[in-house]
Amino acid sequence: MGSSSAGGSGGSGDASSSMSAHGGSTMRRATVQAYAGEELVPQFDAIEFVSVDDMEQLLLRFCFELQIGAPEFSRSPIIWLEGRRLFAYEVTLPPNRRGIAGRIQGRYSYDENRARQDGVYNMVGHIRRVAGVEVHDFHFEELLALREEADALPRHAYERDAELRTLSDRLNEQEALVADLRTQLKGYEDIFAQVP
Repeated sequence: MGSSSAGGSGGSGDASSSMSAHGGSTMRRATVQAYAGEELVPQFDAIEFVSVDDMEQLLLRFCFELQIGAPEFSRSPIIWLEGRRLFAYEVTLPPNRRGIAGRIQGRYSYDENRARQDGVYNMVGHIRRVAGVEVHDFHFEELLALREEADALPRHAYERDAELRTLSDRLNEQEALVADLRTQLKGYEDIFAQVP
């Protein structure tokens, strides 16, 4: 999802990546072609949501429950894009007895908090996949309902198919009956044609 390195030019040869020290942090300059599109965290308006979960709190609960140990957060070098700063965060898990290792970098964002949350979100997803666990919340209940609907689709399709086969058989019977009636009618027409 967001695993590109901060200094890469994304294959674009025209990226200018000069390094400068500014405010104690290393900053890189890049062209729009080098850092655009899917590497940026999508924008959303938090006002539209009743509740916005703090992914960092969720990650810390995961680590506690799974006895992984506290994750480390590190900010990737800042990138300057069209006069604005882009942030990205890397999240690293410590060695642990479960063997769940990982170092995940989130996507870039103009909002530092959103960048950190994105890195954390990616790590939560990584832990979920590796440990085979789920987050039970409001959305999990919706997911279960969707899974039930999806599981029922083949059954409904089979029932629909059986229903269509039955209708097709009845239609074939009706067509055979009509053909038989036409044959009988033709026979009667031939008989009446011979009567003076």
